[in-house]
Amino acid sequence: DYFRTDSEIPLWLGISLALVPFVFCVALYFYGVSQRRAVNPEDKVMPTVTEMYTKIKEMTQPIKAEEGEMEWETEIRLEEQYPFWKDVWASGKRFAYALVIIVFVGVPLGVTMGAFPIFRCLLGLFLPFLDKTTALVLAPILFVVWGQLSLQPSGDSFKVALIVIAVLPTIALYAALEVQKVPSEMRFKSQSLGATELEVVWRSIFPQVWPGILDAIRGNFKAMATMLIASEFMAASVGMGFRISYAKKSMGMDTIIPYALTMMIVFFVLDIVVEKVSRRLNSWYYSR
Repeated sequence: DYFRTDSEIPLWLGISLALVPFVFCVALYFYGVSQRRAVNPEDKVMPTVTEMYTKIKEMTQPIKAEEGEMEWETEIRLEEQYPFWKDVWASGKRFAYALVIIVFVGVPLGVTMGAFPIFRCLLGLFLPFLDKTTALVLAPILFVVWGQLSLQPSGDSFKVALIVIAVLPTIALYAALEVQKVPSEMRFKSQSLGATELEVVWRSIFPQVWPGILDAIRGNFKAMATMLIASEFMAASVGMGFRISYAKKSMGMDTIIPYALTMMIVFFVLDIVVEKVSRRLNSWYYSR
């Protein structure tokens, strides 16, 4: 009986059930394409797989040089070729920068706040206040500040700052709460064995809460991606969000859909990889 809370699902059945929603969505899309093409053969709203493949192939291939090409024309051609890979690289780089800042600034900040009452008094109200502030509301302010500082809002720093402002307070607060859940007996035992305050925090408490914090970071990948795309919509000359916004003006669904799918697949794979690595390194945490 598979409809019991303690039932064991065979591997073949588990894989089959997992594929059902994907097959349904693909079938629904193909049905929609056939219906719209029957009414309008030149329909652009739901492009065929062939049309999307052709468009992306163009964006991943070099542009052939024309005979008698001038030097300035060569520069433009080289600048405009491989837009897909340039967009993936630009967005991936911005996401990675923000993730590094969140991990190496937000996590230590939260752990310190959770472990030391003096820091909870200092940041216990400010971080929740900042966490409840919608980052997109601050985007116009950041945009103006970047301009006053003679920085380019279309550069990487503006996008990274927006992602960090949106997600870092959330991760810091979660880390602080996880640290506070650690039984006080664990701290007393470490101190009785001669550990310093920093050793208690980083060698005794932190290893116990890190897997949970990592799960929280994984859970915020979507929020980070959302802020990345929003910032690229506002000011960018390259990136996944910029290309989607640019294609939207001409109803370029043959570009928008593949780009959206690419982002979904990349973040889905990233989430799985981080989860698998965390489970392998912290098996004790997931077996509780």
